[in-house]
Amino acid sequence: MEQYQPKHPALQRAWERLSVACRQERLRRAKAREQVLKEVAAKAPQETEQEALSRVAPEVKYSSFSRWKKRYAAEGVDGLVDGRIPPNSPLSSKVAAELCTLRRADPQVAVQKLVEYAATQHQEKTNAATVKRVLKAQGLGRRPGPPTGSKRREQQLVMGGMKLLEAVLVETGYLDAMVKGVQACLESAPRKLDAGEADTTGRDEYGRFLPIYNERLRKQEGANIGPGFESVEAKREGLEVGRLHASNASEKVLERKVLALLVSPLLGTGRWDGLRGPDGELLSELCGYPYMPSTLDLFTREMKYLGVSSTLWEIHAQVTEAKTRGWGDPRRAAVAYVDGSSKEVHTQLFSQATKVSHRNQVVPALEVVAVHSGYGVPLYQVTYSGRAPLVTEVPKVLDALKPALGDSEVGRIVVIDAEGNSVQFLRGWSRGAQRVAG
Repeated sequence: MEQYQPKHPALQRAWERLSVACRQERLRRAKAREQVLKEVAAKAPQETEQEALSRVAPEVKYSSFSRWKKRYAAEGVDGLVDGRIPPNSPLSSKVAAELCTLRRADPQVAVQKLVEYAATQHQEKTNAATVKRVLKAQGLGRRPGPPTGSKRREQQLVMGGMKLLEAVLVETGYLDAMVKGVQACLESAPRKLDAGEADTTGRDEYGRFLPIYNERLRKQEGANIGPGFESVEAKREGLEVGRLHASNASEKVLERKVLALLVSPLLGTGRWDGLRGPDGELLSELCGYPYMPSTLDLFTREMKYLGVSSTLWEIHAQVTEAKTRGWGDPRRAAVAYVDGSSKEVHTQLFSQATKVSHRNQVVPALEVVAVHSGYGVPLYQVTYSGRAPLVTEVPKVLDALKPALGDSEVGRIVVIDAEGNSVQFLRGWSRGAQRVAG
């Protein structure tokens, strides 16, 4: 290869400015193109050039092959050698590092601005091609947009904020702690050694429910409510943990389902059937698997019968308090803000009522008592049917929060409610404090 000397004047000028390694690489490519031309020329009589090119070099386009053939016939090997002259635009390593720093600080800074910066601040004349090559080598090159005049719109990132939140859940260990909590509830649930066969009455041979299955849910004579409206505690007595789908699920599956529960409110309408809409297709992007609404509904019902809510709230408070403790003044993390909020419930079933402020009416509603840290991060909340007086419920909520906080102490409690200034609340809190101290 070193014996080759170009004969074309323009190629000779370019050849003098190239390094030895670059000369060898360009000549190697030219020889490879020459070999393709020779193999195609030796094709069978009944074979066309395009067929021969597809057999010899399927990665080469026929238009490129035609251009090589014309240049080879006119100039020989010189016509196959890349004769482009590299730009004379040196850029020192110090200036290149500064340009990369500017692009990291502002990803939208234009390349021409960086060229001007090198010329005005360091008196180094360069061009856009050199700057782009430096940025690309450091992984700072920007994705090219659509061609000028194109009607094709750029693809936008959907649910990008949720992807960042997912990274936070993994990085802080929050998601792993939640999965460990579910596994602990499954392991600690009482097992029935004398459990018989599963009750399959009221189903056909394929396991589908028959109309007679609903007879077991009818209210018996003398009973106040039907079996379908019994408390979770009563239903939990007949639970066989080994038959739950979650008992046989791997840690990876539990992680995906827990993450699906966290992101599903963003995709649906508050009901599982909302995942059947267009946004429901994003579930696989957010949690790793496109679960059907019925699958997640079954998983939440199993978690309800296991009673994992208090465990997950305790884990949430532990992880959150530990992470926010180092944000600044520890006293701010030790301040508890307590508030209650009401939300009306539109239902025909029996439900307790309370006053809803934004409607100024007493209607069936759910009331939530929430505890936030001094940094505004939620630590714990309890939902009640109907009225939940803070006088009686705040001490209970803080007692439930104690195991989660561990050695941390709450130094101040701020009750965001007019009830927090009532004499009954202060007396009840004093009695509660004395009871705890005693």
